[in-house]
Amino acid sequence: VAAWIHRPTTGELLTAERGSGAYVDGTRIQCVDDHRRADELCGRVETRDLDDTCRPLIERGLDRVGPLAPGLGSAALEYPRIIGGTLPFVFSWQTNSWDPAPGTLIVEEAGGRARRLDGSPYRVASATNPGLLVTPGPASWATVHAALLGDFGLF
Repeated sequence: VAAWIHRPTTGELLTAERGSGAYVDGTRIQCVDDHRRADELCGRVETRDLDDTCRPLIERGLDRVGPLAPGLGSAALEYPRIIGGTLPFVFSWQTNSWDPAPGTLIVEEAGGRARRLDGSPYRVASATNPGLLVTPGPASWATVHAALLGDFGLF
């Protein structure tokens, strides 16, 4: 329903309420969903927790996206970069509720897209359903999803 991410190193406070938009320090924010090719998108892919079925598919798909960005160790740090336009996507297999829950709401309220690999919305109650792809919008989500998984028919 509502989310907050406080960034103590910058002093910024990101907030969102479902249906009311997303804000940084009270100023409304909006994602920019550009239309670059997959090989131009240098995003973040967390591969260490992939299951045995998905690992070979994702690893083959990595050749279709740009060089991977280093991880920051927290969705609270990475998701604001998606909104700010400096990180085109984040793919995580494990989705423990404490990490993506606030960031996905903020990204979505800023116009971004946070979806399970089958295209269904992320919901905290579905934490046992693995895989989450977060992008600045529907066009980039479709591009990255197709690059990582689409041709393999798993999702």
